[in-house]
Amino acid sequence: MSDNDKTRERCSMGSAAIDEIAAGSAARATCWVMLEQPGAWGRKAVTQSDLDPALGARIDDLVSSVGGRFGLIREPNKRVSESDDKRVLLIAGGLSGEPWLVRGTVTDPAKLERLTPEALSSPTPDAVLALFYRFVVSREAVALVCTNGTRDLCCALEGRPVAIEAAQQRGGLVFETSHTGGHRFAPTGVLLPSGFTFARASAKSVVAAIDAGSMGIIAPDLNDAWHNRGMSALPPEQQVALATVQERLGVARLTGWQLTTLSAEDDRWQIRVRREDTDELVEVIRDTAAGETRPLSCGAEAKLLARWRATII
Repeated sequence: MSDNDKTRERCSMGSAAIDEIAAGSAARATCWVMLEQPGAWGRKAVTQSDLDPALGARIDDLVSSVGGRFGLIREPNKRVSESDDKRVLLIAGGLSGEPWLVRGTVTDPAKLERLTPEALSSPTPDAVLALFYRFVVSREAVALVCTNGTRDLCCALEGRPVAIEAAQQRGGLVFETSHTGGHRFAPTGVLLPSGFTFARASAKSVVAAIDAGSMGIIAPDLNDAWHNRGMSALPPEQQVALATVQERLGVARLTGWQLTTLSAEDDRWQIRVRREDTDELVEVIRDTAAGETRPLSCGAEAKLLARWRATII
């Protein structure tokens, strides 16, 4: 296949061409466990890399058992030969309340087996800190940019340059990551600890996301349905409802929201979104009839894409 053919088939270009909104597409996760792993990554990186595949599978099962996601990270543009025995480990939890992020380094990836479902599900970082000596609670947000080209071509072509440039400005706070879903919205990113997931990122917006996220808010350039994929702890319809309120009312806070689904019938929901002096009722509709047929990732078969519509009542 020629380079021109590959370009024409890239899923991110197709998504942009139909003006597909990103809201409602965030990968679901109640917590995030991200381990630095140099070298090549396969399609399912946690079991297809230089990490022991049996260990990767066990940690993946453990994190998945509480609704979390386990993935691999690496410093942008870092050569394998530059790697040392210390690997960064990021653990984010409390996403349904007050999110927290614990970070440190491990010399042996097997130490991840210290993690327990109770620690990952805890509303505070105390249980994780008790398991990992010298780990600390991060006061700064960290951005993960998907660059796994084995999983999707767009993530490599679009994501890697963004991660490299952003890391030059916010060293130690930007990592390449193995998979965040939503390839067609590349470059995609996840902000920890909040689980805020964003689309069509630039290096500038990644830097802004980190700076704003460290203050508990969404960067202005990401506060719209084109970029805001949603909060990972929420189901898709609630992701759409919250993103709608955040954008249309200019209430860009990342945390402290209370969402209640008051009614759900077929592909229509009424969701109450509250935070301090904000109290809105949002009707969300998932319209499959209005969608278009497009590949969800490069080289995949075309599927019908539903259209999300949201109205503040």
